[in-house]
Amino acid sequence: NPWKVGSGSIGQVYAYGNSRVLVQGGTFTQAADFTWSPFHIFETGFMSVDAAAQAGVTKAASVAMFDSEGNDDALFGTWDHDDAVAPTITQLSYRVPGQPVTVVPIDASGAALSINENQPQAFTLSASENATLAVYGPDAAKFAVSGRTLLMKAQDYDVANGPAADGSKTLRITVQAIDANGNPSRAYPLAVTILDVDDAAIGPVEAFDYPNANGCWFDFSQAQFWADTAMTIPAQLGDPVAAVTDQSGRGHHLWQPDPDRRAPLRLDGLYTCLDFNGTSHCYNLGQPGDFRFPNFTAFLALKKAKDAGTAPAYALFFGRRAVSTDGGTNSSNGTFWFGLRGGVSVTYRCTGPNGTSDGTGAAPGKPVVLSFRTLDRVVRSNAVQILPADGSTGAPINNTYPLANEQALVGARWDGVSNDFTSYFKGPMYGFAVLDRDCPDAIRFRIERQFGVASAVSL
Repeated sequence: NPWKVGSGSIGQVYAYGNSRVLVQGGTFTQAADFTWSPFHIFETGFMSVDAAAQAGVTKAASVAMFDSEGNDDALFGTWDHDDAVAPTITQLSYRVPGQPVTVVPIDASGAALSINENQPQAFTLSASENATLAVYGPDAAKFAVSGRTLLMKAQDYDVANGPAADGSKTLRITVQAIDANGNPSRAYPLAVTILDVDDAAIGPVEAFDYPNANGCWFDFSQAQFWADTAMTIPAQLGDPVAAVTDQSGRGHHLWQPDPDRRAPLRLDGLYTCLDFNGTSHCYNLGQPGDFRFPNFTAFLALKKAKDAGTAPAYALFFGRRAVSTDGGTNSSNGTFWFGLRGGVSVTYRCTGPNGTSDGTGAAPGKPVVLSFRTLDRVVRSNAVQILPADGSTGAPINNTYPLANEQALVGARWDGVSNDFTSYFKGPMYGFAVLDRDCPDAIRFRIERQFGVASAVSL
């Protein structure tokens, strides 16, 4: 239908996400000093504008007809109303980190390829014309569509009964391209065989294989996300997440009853994350008193946002911080926190009424894997080695963390004086784990590697 924006208004035609937007006819007149493009593709939208609509645009020559925020998966083209020819998919290309691009031709029989386990992969499909993708088949749930890119989630070769729906090591799907007029291509079969590699990473079953094991495990690349705290409605990408299942099997789930405090489920590139906003998002971890551990090892995989500021951000928090040293409800004895300061250093506290230990090296806007062990009180990461420290005293003080009946938190800390949340984390979090023992060095490294796989960190 004809469209226009009245005098004095600001308007753009937007295509969001994986939407397909068609624009027919109409006029668009832009003020001489206005620099917005008339057509805008956000993320991986697909927009087709017919010749009449493009001819009806009056704008400065320096203003682009469309913009896409630099996203290669954004598609813009001229809409041919009479096009009845189905598109064809001609090839698939992908890049393994550190290697050249691999190009796989596609014909009527489809294509077959092999990918190492534990590695999410992006496949770019080339078609005869601008087209979105549709994915079907028994293993379609292992893939997601982003414009003309097919994202395969990281797969575990050793998973019971195989990573594929039929119990094998080969994922099988069919892919179609759909053009602006809705003409679908033929269905192209795609077979992706998952290869075994000696990665030495470790999952929750093996990590918790010790007597009376306790703690939690959240690898967001493989987690179950829920849209309700009863954990009955699965959350979809973009949804606020109300709860996340504890993969350790100990039942210490993440949960947030307040809808305004729920972080959305997102993909940071290929990596599944909870995207914390730095102002309100945070979660309860288990129930009050669940994490009263005299010894433990904690792991974090996260990326602090570049614009998050320089204040400490507490991704994992046990107990409370206050100035009292009498062991009462506001005491910091029995407090543990762990996170990033300003994106360029690590902050943690393992006990004591005051004092914070920092170390430089965690680059802003880069994924970081951190681990902390109470035995030596050393923080390790892919970016920094931090010396042992114990609050302000340096003395070896052993406490059970946290204080009795305290609620462990993720994404913020609780201030016992103001009785409010503060020090919110801002940025994507890819996962974390807590084990109620001082993990041996070999196990500690294997867990660090596992969370590196989930966050694009090579260890």
